[in-house]
Amino acid sequence: MSYLTNGLSFAANFKWLAIVAGFALLPQTAFGWAVYNNTPYTVKAKISGMPGGNTHCGDWDSGGKAIQPGGSAGPNYTDRDCNPTGKRDSAFAMQLFVEGNGGSLVNGKGLYQCFANIHGGGFAIIYAQPRSNLSLFTPPNLYCVTYFDEDANYNGKVDPGDIDINHDGKYEEVVVDYTDYFAKSTNPKQLPAMTTVNRDVRFLITGDPQYWNSRIDGSGKDWGENAAADWIMAAMGKEVRTNRQIRGMIVSGDLTQNAMDVERDKYVGSITGIQRFVFEGLGNHDIQSTGYTSHPDIMRNYVGEKARATIPTLRYPSSSGLSPHYSWDWHDVHFVQLDLFPGDSPSRDHQDLDPRHALSFLTQDLALNVGNSGRPVVLIHHYGFDPFSVSQNNGKFWWTEVERIVYWNVIKKYNIISIFTGHEHLDTDGSWVNNFNQPAGASARPDGRKVIPAYTSGAARDEGYTGVPVTPKGVYLDVKIDNCNHMAITRKDVNGPLPNQVVTTRFTAPGPTPAGCH
Repeated sequence: MSYLTNGLSFAANFKWLAIVAGFALLPQTAFGWAVYNNTPYTVKAKISGMPGGNTHCGDWDSGGKAIQPGGSAGPNYTDRDCNPTGKRDSAFAMQLFVEGNGGSLVNGKGLYQCFANIHGGGFAIIYAQPRSNLSLFTPPNLYCVTYFDEDANYNGKVDPGDIDINHDGKYEEVVVDYTDYFAKSTNPKQLPAMTTVNRDVRFLITGDPQYWNSRIDGSGKDWGENAAADWIMAAMGKEVRTNRQIRGMIVSGDLTQNAMDVERDKYVGSITGIQRFVFEGLGNHDIQSTGYTSHPDIMRNYVGEKARATIPTLRYPSSSGLSPHYSWDWHDVHFVQLDLFPGDSPSRDHQDLDPRHALSFLTQDLALNVGNSGRPVVLIHHYGFDPFSVSQNNGKFWWTEVERIVYWNVIKKYNIISIFTGHEHLDTDGSWVNNFNQPAGASARPDGRKVIPAYTSGAARDEGYTGVPVTPKGVYLDVKIDNCNHMAITRKDVNGPLPNQVVTTRFTAPGPTPAGCH
């Protein structure tokens, strides 16, 4: 696999990390702004939002300026084609991205992307942190951080050209923007290894926004269902934008009602500006064709090929026909998005709903990225263990007990700390803790546990809305996984935490925990 090569070759690049502080300052007088690529990937950089008018800055404007591993690039800040104001403190936005599988970052496709604010006289560094300690096949995490040298000529004195950009009177190198709380909360030039001791993982999750074309009347005005979904997605989006401790948001399937383009557009519109922080999967409504206007293939490609703010640990290329499953890490916690359900073929009663070899993907992923490490794992799929998911619906089962037995046997030796599901449209009063109990006939776990904690994530769009105005009753979960091996889940609606709907569990994980944990 290419990830193996990338992970091992990074050792040479990591030596560069220790000297990047001194190296990064020297070219500033030549470059103005600069981008330093401290990763094993070719990174492309694009600029936008430049004050003073549109720029004509070559690759920086169009397909992205390519910067090789260990390399750097940047124009002089006085170049008016690239910086119309010609000022060191002119502010603009920069996108850094890593393309995947030989393709370009088109419509958000690729391995990784970040956006960060930068200044005409500043510089950006895209960092990589090796994680071969977690698994030999685990690729490095990537972080983007931008800086500005308030002391323009680095002489330790206050000169006319110096700019105190943060108004603290110190005239020093300052961090302007960052894309990951972990990189900001440590020294990004000397990133520590990710261990239990410095774990701080927080994310949001819901399911079933299920945007519905038929609920848009002739004037384009949404009926209640779409409005309800909008409220929950907006509430989650606001938290992601304003609290950088939140790594991202997960959606456990049924983004749309009929896999129609207009429905997909409504879903994408609900996460405008934060798409790279959203880790969505597909449900039965996203993959079932309801006519010539349905495009399940486009839904699969959108989810499976999307570039996010965290690099995937495993993802099949779309040409294999096995997408859209993928996995990633937040700190030492491994996440796997399995979409419909963890099976290899359509369930007996729903031959038109294909899980696309999700179980085989999971088997391979856990072997490659978790192995015998014992590190915590979180799984996400649409069908759950709630009464609606496991009971007959119009005389048909969504998935069978036999499929759940096979699933249990695949994951029994791994440290699964939680499973998050969708499908069931619960409101604020619904019973959302629906654990995966060891099925009769399944093999015992080595640790003897007979229950894996499982939670119904939503629904973002509650059932029962018949018009506008409506009272929103959609829900989402706020999940925190800390360095004491605690996972705390708070259930929320648009107004915040719901009373008496908090669950805290304790799990085991390799490595020490800080003093004071209990």
